[in-house]
Amino acid sequence: MKEFVTKLRPPRSAECGWADVFQWVPMGYERIDKKLMIENVGADKTKLIFDKYLEFKSVLKLKTYLDKNEVKTRSDKYFSKGQLYHLLANKLYVGKIIHKENIYEGEHEAIIESEVFEKVQKILLENRVDKNCGIKSSSNSLLAGLIYDDKNNKMSPSHSTTRKRRYRYYLSQAVKKFNKNQAGSMSKIPAGEIEKFVVETIKEFLLDRKKMQKIICEFDVTEQNDILSAMQDIEDFYNPRLIRAILNKVVISKESVEITICEKALLKTLDHLTRGINPPEELKGETNVPIVILKKVQISQPYKTGNILIISSGDNSKPIPNPYLVKAIVKSHYYHRLLLDGKVNDIFDLQNMEGLKDTKYIRNILNLKFLPSKLTEQILNGMQPPYLGLQKLFLKKY
Repeated sequence: MKEFVTKLRPPRSAECGWADVFQWVPMGYERIDKKLMIENVGADKTKLIFDKYLEFKSVLKLKTYLDKNEVKTRSDKYFSKGQLYHLLANKLYVGKIIHKENIYEGEHEAIIESEVFEKVQKILLENRVDKNCGIKSSSNSLLAGLIYDDKNNKMSPSHSTTRKRRYRYYLSQAVKKFNKNQAGSMSKIPAGEIEKFVVETIKEFLLDRKKMQKIICEFDVTEQNDILSAMQDIEDFYNPRLIRAILNKVVISKESVEITICEKALLKTLDHLTRGINPPEELKGETNVPIVILKKVQISQPYKTGNILIISSGDNSKPIPNPYLVKAIVKSHYYHRLLLDGKVNDIFDLQNMEGLKDTKYIRNILNLKFLPSKLTEQILNGMQPPYLGLQKLFLKKY
C-alpha cells in the first residue's frame, strides 16, 4: 500500500535535531551533535534481527536463535520478546520519525530497506491478529465474536475433520447449548464462504467513491483525496486487522447478510492508513453512527453434500422471491381449498395427509391465509423485508 507521510510542520524539538525527539537512542544509532548517526555494530545486529525474523516468521524462534548465538542488547543482556517486537515495528529504522502519531521524514540515515521493513510488518500483523483471535494462522477465524444468526445468537468458530481435512465453520451458540429450536434460520455456515463474502462486500463499499465522499465530507479536500487514493492503493483487502478494525457486526439468515460498520472506527482507520500507520486495534463497544450494508443472498445446499452451504450474492437490483415463503403461502391457500371443498374434514386429516406428528405446522400454514394482502403481495414478488423468514412469519414478527 502506498505510504502517505504527514505534511505537517515538524515539532519544535526537531529544529535542534531529530534525536531530541527521543529520550533514548535505539540500537544501531548513536547521538552525535544532537543528531542520530549510524553505529555499525548495533546496525549489523539490527539487520540480522530483521533478516532472521523474515526467515523464522516467529519472534519466539528469533529470540531462541539470538540467545543461542549470544546476540545481545547494548547493555549486554539477552533480548526479551517485547524488545524484539518493538524493534521490528520501529519506523525509525527506515528513516522515519513518529511524533504524537504523526510521521515525518527523519534527518538520519535508514538502516533497513523499506521493502524489508514492510514484509516484516505484514508478518507481524498476521501473527498479531491470529493471537488476538486465539487461533493459529492456519485456521484464522476472521469473524470471531462478530457474527450472529438472525435470532441474535452469537456464532462461534468451530471445525470438523473429515478424511484428514479440516473444515472451519461458524456455529450458532443456540445449537452449541442444545437449544436448536432457538437458533436462527442459518445456524451453521462454512467460515471460508462467509468470510470471503464479507470481505468482498466491504471492498466494494470502500471502493465506491460516491459513498466514501459522503462519509469523509468533513475532511478538507486534500485529506479526502489522500483517503480515496489510499483506498485505491490497498493491495490486499483481505487484511484481518483492517476488516476487524471497522467491522461491528454481521448478521446472517437464509435470505440476507447484514454487515454493520462503525463510522467512527472507519474514520479512525482511514486516518491511520493515509498516514502509513497500521489500522488501529478493534474499537470495542463503539457504535457511533452505524453504516449498515444489507445484501440479499441465495444459499444453496447441494444434495450430495448436505453439510456444505454456498453463498452467492444475486443481482441485488432485482427482487429475489424467497421460495420457502412463497411455498408456504401457496400451501396455505391449498389447505383452505381442500377444507372448503370437503376433501378433508379438519386439520387432523391434513396432519395425516402430510404424515406429521402434530398439528402445529398445519395450524401455522393455515394462518398464512390471513396475512395482510400487501405483505402477501410483497412475498410473492420478492419485496418482503430482508429479515423476514418462515419462523418470523409464523410468529407474526412482521
